[in-house]
Amino acid sequence: MLGRVHILGVNQSLLDLTGAHNLEDFVANRSKFFVSMTEKTVFKLMDLIRDGGGHFEEETKIKSLSGEIKKVVVRLKYPAAPPYNSVAITMLDVTKQKESEQKIKESEEKQKTILQTLLEQVVILDPEGGILYINHVAPGFTKEELIGSNWLQWLHELDQAKAKEAIRQTLDSDVFYELQLRFFGADRKMSLFNIRMIPMPDASNQQVLVVATDITDRKKAEDELKHSTKQLRELTTHLQNVREEERKRIAREIHDELGQQLTAIKMDLAWINKKIPAESVITADQISFKSKMHNLMILVDGSNESVRKILNELRHGILEDNGLREAIEWQGNQFTEVTGVPLKFITSETTLILPEDIANCLFRLYQESLTNIARHAKATKVISSLTIKDDAIFLTIEDDGKGFDLNLLRSNKSFGILGMKERVLSLHGHFELLTEEGNGTKINIILPLKPYNIT
Repeated sequence: MLGRVHILGVNQSLLDLTGAHNLEDFVANRSKFFVSMTEKTVFKLMDLIRDGGGHFEEETKIKSLSGEIKKVVVRLKYPAAPPYNSVAITMLDVTKQKESEQKIKESEEKQKTILQTLLEQVVILDPEGGILYINHVAPGFTKEELIGSNWLQWLHELDQAKAKEAIRQTLDSDVFYELQLRFFGADRKMSLFNIRMIPMPDASNQQVLVVATDITDRKKAEDELKHSTKQLRELTTHLQNVREEERKRIAREIHDELGQQLTAIKMDLAWINKKIPAESVITADQISFKSKMHNLMILVDGSNESVRKILNELRHGILEDNGLREAIEWQGNQFTEVTGVPLKFITSETTLILPEDIANCLFRLYQESLTNIARHAKATKVISSLTIKDDAIFLTIEDDGKGFDLNLLRSNKSFGILGMKERVLSLHGHFELLTEEGNGTKINIILPLKPYNIT
């Protein structure tokens, strides 16, 4: 049928499209080009020529002389004015366009599949909060119900203004925005979501992509953990107070009972010793007896010294009677006397009137730190300082010893350091341990002096 059509001329673009060299080459091979031309197209072409007028357009495929298949849009148009004896045929190569459209379609399908499989809820909003797209909906809702509705209406009324402002700022600033919002479900049960907003790169740049993650259970678990941690620290404080009171009670009993008994024994031994005659007039047995009495008095003196040491460990009279500064200075002197390591204590505080729990905490931590240095650090000098600033008290202990690997400390579960840290945290303070192998150790302790309320 196409043979009945006389081709008057073709342009260079059509020659390039088909691979023909010239008009004659195109005419000679025209039956090879229209590989997918339908009968409908052919008859329409004939109708146009016969009836004289109108136009027609169809997407089809042609095959170039090199064998390459290309997609084209064929347009047929009859002249609007006489003579009505020709038809203009144009062919537009849309191969690359169709390939791009196919890739876009495949990409959109992949994106749709990904969005549908995400656990997070993905929503696209217009500037007023209208829902343009949603990947999946909560139980009790349908997509038909949500698409076109206003996203803000599903929020807790106290969060609506905040969410509207977040949408505005996201569009205005063209940056990522994050916040937490409360939503009501179909059953009016409230859930907490973490919301991330970014502007959508659409033509008008007036759409917001929202990724919503339900954190209701996580928030509940966090709150329960915080409450549990608060209770544990309150328990730690209570146990520390009980421990200090028990120390005091035991110290009083040792002082009042054992101390007095040892003193009485020493007095009786001294009385007996005086009743023994001088060595020049006593027998050998009496000399031996007098030597035993002397040994007993030495043992009693040693027992009294041991009692004093025990009492100092249990109840620091110097801390209660003279305060924290004097107690720290005394402990430093004791440390140097026992270890031979010089300790420099720096403070500008002349009078320290502190709550008992804070004073006890700092002194016990100071003791524990010096004990650790004596046992493990192999230090040649120690520097400590005590200052008060901005309603907080700062205690620092630093040595030039061998230090240690903090990661190794964590893996070994050092309960001594953990106990120190928890003791500080129980008073709402800050504990910091700085160390590395070969470079000594530094402990920073900060305790607030004003009441601290946990919200």
